[in-house]
Amino acid sequence: TRFPQFNKLARQNGVKSYCALPLTSAGRRLGALGFASVKNVVWNDDDQEFLTQVARQVAVAIDNAINFDSVRSAERRAAREGDRIKLLLEINNAIVSHLELGALVKSISASLLGVLPHEAAGISLYEPKENLLREYENVAYKGFAAFQKGMAIPLEGTPAGLVFTSGQPLLLKRPDPERFPVDLGQRPAEGSRKSACLAPLISHGRKLGILGVGSPQEDRFAEEDLELLTQVADQVAIAVENSVNFERAREAERELERRLDHLRLMLRVTNTVVSRLNLQELLDVISATICEEIGCDTAGVGLYDQKSEQLIAFSTQFPPGHPFREKGVQIPFEGTSGGL
Repeated sequence: TRFPQFNKLARQNGVKSYCALPLTSAGRRLGALGFASVKNVVWNDDDQEFLTQVARQVAVAIDNAINFDSVRSAERRAAREGDRIKLLLEINNAIVSHLELGALVKSISASLLGVLPHEAAGISLYEPKENLLREYENVAYKGFAAFQKGMAIPLEGTPAGLVFTSGQPLLLKRPDPERFPVDLGQRPAEGSRKSACLAPLISHGRKLGILGVGSPQEDRFAEEDLELLTQVADQVAIAVENSVNFERAREAERELERRLDHLRLMLRVTNTVVSRLNLQELLDVISATICEEIGCDTAGVGLYDQKSEQLIAFSTQFPPGHPFREKGVQIPFEGTSGGL
C-alpha cells in the first residue's frame, strides 16, 4: 500500500521481493540501484550492508563516467570556441588586408569552410535609390549557384529582405515559399538552395546589406552556425562600410576631375575665341580642342546658309571618307542630328 504503482507492476511481473538503494556521490544524488526476485526472499542486515557497499561503488563509477563525459564535453566546447576565435582572427586579418570586397568574400568563405561548411556564400548591398538589395559578390562550390552576382533582391517577400529590414539574423532550414513568395530560391527544384544562414551587415547603426551562406541540403545549418555567422557579419560590416566610403571618395575624385577637365576645356575655348578673329580658323581650333579634351573621334560645325536654306559643313574633324568631312558640303535637315 505504500508504493501502489510499483506494487501493481511487481505483481504483474511476478516479483515477490525487492530492495532499492540510493546512488549518491559527494553529496550528489545520482539515482537508485534496485534488486528484485520472484521468490520470497528476506534480506538480513548483512545483506543490506553488502548491497549498500555495492551501491556506493556503483555510484562512484557513475559519477566518474558523468565527470568524464562532462570533461570531454567541455573539451569539445573549448575546441569549438578556439576554432571560432581563430576564424574571427583570420577574418579580421582578411579585412585589414583587403579593400576590394570581391577578394574579401572569397577569403572569408575559405576561412569559414572548416568551421561552417557551406556550398555558397555571398554579400548583398542595399541600393537606396531603388530601395532594394543587389547581390554584390559571391562564391560557390561544386557548381552550386545559390546567389547570382548583380541580381536584384526585393525587400518584401524574400529572406534577405526580411533580414535587412528587421536587422535580425535568419536561419532557413528548408524552403518556405508561403512565407517568402517572391524569392525564387524557395521554389523546390533540383540544385536549388534548400537551407541558408543570413545575417545583417550593420555598422554604426547603419544597415549596409546582408551576408549569407547557403546549401542545397535541408537542415544543413544550426543555431550555433547562425550565431557564428552573425559574429562574422559584425566584422564584415566594418569592411563593407570602409569599402563603400572608399568607393564614394573615389567617385567624388573622378567627378571632380571631370569638372576640372570641363573647366580646362572652357578655358582653352575662351582663350581661342579671344585670340582669333578668323571664323574658319577659330572653329577649326575649337573642334580640334573638343576632340582632344573629351576623347571623341569626330567634331564639326555646321552653319545655316540663308541662300540655300541648308546647313553647310564649315569646320570638320571627321575621319577620311566621311561624307561630311569636306567643308562646304550641305547637311540635310531631314534625317540628320544637325538638321534636327
